[in-house]
Amino acid sequence: MTILNGRTPARGRPDRRADRAAGRLRAARRGYERSAAHLRSAALDQVERHGLISAVLRASLERLAQSCPADS
Repeated sequence: MTILNGRTPARGRPDRRADRAAGRLRAARRGYERSAAHLRSAALDQVERHGLISAVLRASLERLAQSCPADS
């Protein structure tokens, strides 16, 4: 609530508009923080998945190299 010269705004009511704006700001901030957390989680999953795929491909390549004689 905004206080001007020791009194509330016109007609003695609390400043509902400012309270609603503050509520919307808090909700937007919570939404942003949740989105950022989901994005970080998705990015970590993606990195882990690429690491796993890379390890599997390297192992397959090594097995293939061992099973096929090298061209001389």
